[in-house]
Amino acid sequence: FGFLVGGAKVSRCVGCGVERLAEEFCLPDTSYSNSTYREKLRQRPEVDDYLKTHDHLQIHTLNVCRKYLKKNQTIVDVGCAGGSLLNHLKPYASEMIGIEPCNIYHQKLEAEGYYVYENLEKAVTTWKNKAQLALSIHVVEHVSNPRTFLEKIHELMAPGGWLILATPNRRDALMDILPDEYKKFFYRVVHRWYFDAASLEKCAKKSGWKLE
Repeated sequence: FGFLVGGAKVSRCVGCGVERLAEEFCLPDTSYSNSTYREKLRQRPEVDDYLKTHDHLQIHTLNVCRKYLKKNQTIVDVGCAGGSLLNHLKPYASEMIGIEPCNIYHQKLEAEGYYVYENLEKAVTTWKNKAQLALSIHVVEHVSNPRTFLEKIHELMAPGGWLILATPNRRDALMDILPDEYKKFFYRVVHRWYFDAASLEKCAKKSGWKLE
């Protein structure tokens, strides 16, 4: 699964159960503003390579969000990378916003007609209380502060709007079935946080969200 890092420490909160990789083993936030993160995953950072890798994976997210889709929505993808999910959802949107720190993708996203921001703070200045649907797929595990992250997304939402969020599950069944092998895959230096359903729900509620 790549290079193994010895001596890394993962701590678990005795209150909510979330786990956190010690910061000295994490990628710095600046790694997401350039090609460093993709290179760490042994992926090419170019848009065409990103789309080739990720387009077929969007079926899982599309299956989940189908019942929330309506015509002419304002849709936000937080951590949109090269825009694969935005491209799939374009028929349903009147306005599409991509939040993406990696500037390599910005020109292509803007050429597709998307409004692009490098972070949530800048997007909120224009789109506060305007988004009917937001998505954040495998992003919250990377950020420095998940609560602040979810609070900022909440600021973007129109009344009655929905956020669909996905993150790896630290209670994945494979952790019990193949504990030695799977843990070497599951814990990784690109992920700061390891949520289960209970800890993610607690974080979301503290951030102002109601949960389905």
